[in-house]
Amino acid sequence: MSAVWQEVAQGVLVRRHPELDVNCGLVAGDGACLVVDTRPQLGESADLIAAVRPVTPHPWTVVNTSAHYDHCFGNAAFRPATVRGSGGCASALVATAEDQHAAVLAELRADGDEPERS
Repeated sequence: MSAVWQEVAQGVLVRRHPELDVNCGLVAGDGACLVVDTRPQLGESADLIAAVRPVTPHPWTVVNTSAHYDHCFGNAAFRPATVRGSGGCASALVATAEDQHAAVLAELRADGDEPERS
């Protein structure tokens, strides 16, 4: 089943992705928008970008709700956007990103999946 936007308030949308049970958000404003969480891989982020553009053509800012890979490893797809995070998010990501990446790769390989190349 494909993820679809659900409007929860005027200009505030949420999109639930069954993979990893991740929610992404979008706040569409006049002249700008806010993307909340960018998914775990660049390919999945490209899918999110493709879903954002029919809603708003405006430039985005990204906010990450946590430093977990499923919330923020897709940030690069949104360049050159400003990326913000909840308190401690940036330092936690710096401290744990390499270990998270290694753990995800190991899990994918253990399941027989070939990791996405970026």
